[in-house]
Amino acid sequence: PIFVVNLVKISDNEAYGIYDSAISNTFSMIGTRILSLGVPETDYWDKLNIIQYQTTAKFCEILSSKELQDKYPTQILF
Repeated sequence: PIFVVNLVKISDNEAYGIYDSAISNTFSMIGTRILSLGVPETDYWDKLNIIQYQTTAKFCEILSSKELQDKYPTQILF
């Protein structure tokens, strides 16, 4: 497995809610696990997530998933 630490800065709560819902659905479909959710001890970042992907290919599958691309067709997700 590979582990990814995500530090998230939220500038639009509504957009983040849409993203969070889409990514959670995609995670469950491909067996990716959220190991930890939290709030970092800093004024800049809003959320901290540690995600476990089965393989690098599964990580790439998330980024190229149709569900996410439909919601974010012109944005880079990372």
